[in-house]
Amino acid sequence: MWSPEGSWQPLFDIETAKTVLGQVLTIDSAAEVMVDDATVVQTDMLCTHDVIHVIDSEMMPNECSPGGCDQRF
Repeated sequence: MWSPEGSWQPLFDIETAKTVLGQVLTIDSAAEVMVDDATVVQTDMLCTHDVIHVIDSEMMPNECSPGGCDQRF
C-alpha cells in the first residue's frame, strides 16, 4: 500500500488508511487482513499505474458533505 509520503508499505504493517474522499479505513491483520468489514482476498496485484488489493465486498463512502464528494468515485 502506498503511504502519503509516496513509499510502499506492506498492507499488514498499516493500521489505518485514508480514502480519496478523506475517510479513514481501519486495517486489522491479526488473523486475516480486514479493511473495515471487508476481507482482503488477494494482495499486491500489480497494475499499469498502481498496486491493488482485492476485497470480498463493496465499500461505499459513509456520506458526502455538500460540495465535498467527488461523484466520479
